[in-house]
Amino acid sequence: MQASNSEFSHPSEPDGQARDGVLTQRADKGSRPALREQLLTISSGGRTRIVRLGIKSQAVILSASAILVAWVVAATSIALVGIVRPGSDN
Repeated sequence: MQASNSEFSHPSEPDGQARDGVLTQRADKGSRPALREQLLTISSGGRTRIVRLGIKSQAVILSASAILVAWVVAATSIALVGIVRPGSDN
């Protein structure tokens, strides 16, 4: 997959080209969706693997993360209330 001209470019190279593997993100005046397809490059033991994260995958990951954070906050607040008022049982 090739990066479009508006997504990444190196400051000293023409749009869409990278020098020495360095890419910089450039601001775009047009509107962009909050989630765009992302490519993750994972290198380990001399092997390189590229993983594509689509918009739906990112939405699921973000939703699950938000639910997990909300659960941790709620569970922590319930635990703290129990610690602060331990003798309130009459």
